[in-house]
Amino acid sequence: MKNFLIVISAFNEAKTIGKLIYKINRKNDVLVIDDGSSDCTDRIAKHYGAKVIKSNKNFGVDYSINIGFKYAIKKKYKYVITIDADGQHSVKDLNKIIKILKNRKKTDLVISVRSNLPRFSEKIFSLYTSIRFNISDLLSGLKAYNLDIFKNYGTYGTFKSIGTELSAFAIENNYKYKILKINVLKRKDSPRLGGFLLGNFRILNALIKLSFKNFK
Repeated sequence: MKNFLIVISAFNEAKTIGKLIYKINRKNDVLVIDDGSSDCTDRIAKHYGAKVIKSNKNFGVDYSINIGFKYAIKKKYKYVITIDADGQHSVKDLNKIIKILKNRKKTDLVISVRSNLPRFSEKIFSLYTSIRFNISDLLSGLKAYNLDIFKNYGTYGTFKSIGTELSAFAIENNYKYKILKINVLKRKDSPRLGGFLLGNFRILNALIKLSFKNFK
């Protein structure tokens, strides 16, 4: 069994994907799900040594990462680590996550918690998850999952909220998890969750679904 697969959902990330894979790919296997990009994201990812699966249209990050999880199970990996394609996450923090997973004490889930939440909807989401799960940030895209979590739940997420659903299932079903505090860099172009109105709408919609969901 292989230990770690780094899964990256990428949509028109030709400017950042090569540098990111170069930093990651020295010691780790990388799978890029090209989510219907119209630029050369897929070619750059392959050039830098990543395995690439290209979708024929833009389905969204959660759909793409589902593909990555199924690939990881097929190839018999133990963990999937998700990281954003836009360069906002530090590879140093990814390496910290790998170090946590390699520790003798078993960890099933690692959640990165950002020091700053840019949207007002994320702050509302944070308030809710702090009360329900005692975790202030479930929306960060940098997370690690034991694939047993995915096998038992069956999906990365239908809420379209960057793994919130799968993480919540793991927490409420007593999987062992750790928190890693991180800082993120500001991306130069438009965020993947959409502009101001669309991004906030999607997050609040996910919050409503989460509040009515019982994971036990």
